[in-house]
Amino acid sequence: MKKILLVLAALLTFSFAGAQNFEIVGGPSLSYIKYPTLNSAFNRQIGGKSKIMPKFHFGVNAIIPLAEDIREETSFYSSVGLIFAGKGYEINKPYEDDLPLYTTFYQKGYGYSLDCPVHIGYNFQVADNFAIFVEAGATGSLGLFGKWKIQYTYKEQFTESGRGNYYDYTSANKCGFKRMDVALGGKIGVLINNRISLGVNADFGILTLADYPRQARSRNYWLSVGYRF
Repeated sequence: MKKILLVLAALLTFSFAGAQNFEIVGGPSLSYIKYPTLNSAFNRQIGGKSKIMPKFHFGVNAIIPLAEDIREETSFYSSVGLIFAGKGYEINKPYEDDLPLYTTFYQKGYGYSLDCPVHIGYNFQVADNFAIFVEAGATGSLGLFGKWKIQYTYKEQFTESGRGNYYDYTSANKCGFKRMDVALGGKIGVLINNRISLGVNADFGILTLADYPRQARSRNYWLSVGYRF
């Protein structure tokens, strides 16, 4: 954990020191998790997902020019950000092959993380004061705090419930999520007057975060409004 934090700190320091522009961003976001479920009829796993939860995000990006085109306008660039982001999920049914064991099942969690998206982007200059940009890259995420709760009825015999910290994964707390996550994704948007940006970002987590739900992976979509200076 400490080594990862040191690497992230070094990356952010280098990026922010060499930045040509900074961008304050924020806006609403949608978050959920993907997990496999067992189709008992065919005895194979199929895709499942939780309910989508509305969240928010805000932070700052460092914009670093990488190359210039023949018009002497920056086209290729890198964007390194530090974003405070809300995440979560909600499940109202069993998610595995033990479905017949439960009469009712409810699980919900929400958390907040510090995300570091590292993207390579390109500006398509459409007019003097209007550009379309596309970005692709990876995002490292460090879970900060949050809560989860679970309640279920077992074969109509008894009801149990529990709760805990969202980022508190241990062998004894398998409903907790692991703090570290890595996602692949991208962003597309427009840049107006080289100052105001409107963009949509999608991140697809590639690490397994929890045992319950098993093999859970994060999915996050951001709608961002930004201002560059």
